[in-house]
Amino acid sequence: MKELFNISPHSTGDGFTMDLKTGEVDVPDEYGGYIISTSMGAGKTESIKSMIRQKYNDGILYCVDTKEELKKMYCWIIDELVKDKSCGLNYNDVMIVSSDKDFQYQLSLYRDNPEMLMYKKVILITHVRFWTDLINYFLIYSPDKNEEVRPFDGDFA
Repeated sequence: MKELFNISPHSTGDGFTMDLKTGEVDVPDEYGGYIISTSMGAGKTESIKSMIRQKYNDGILYCVDTKEELKKMYCWIIDELVKDKSCGLNYNDVMIVSSDKDFQYQLSLYRDNPEMLMYKKVILITHVRFWTDLINYFLIYSPDKNEEVRPFDGDFA
């Protein structure tokens, strides 16, 4: 599967390069949060799709402005990745945290057991939820279910 704008992983680490219409964006090999801000139609969303497809095992937090954007990406992940058996991403690896009526079941799971987020490979949220909910759970991906959740210390690195 090829997206309209593919990312190119670095050969020496975990970083990658996004080749957008407006230019090239190099995301370094270090873990951390990155904000990609370019003009509308530059290829950000398509590049992010490519990144999710190629790097979901590293843990992805997808954060957007609106519930509509959130739902659109969630549906794409389910339709194009989860339903593609060769991809390896399972339905239970993906979590959307949204008050949208279509996702009430997942929201209730999250409310009853927020630490479940640590074990999801892809989490989709809105910016508002990122700042109002349990930020430490959004920032930790741990395939080891025995790992304790540490309080967020304010260091986004």
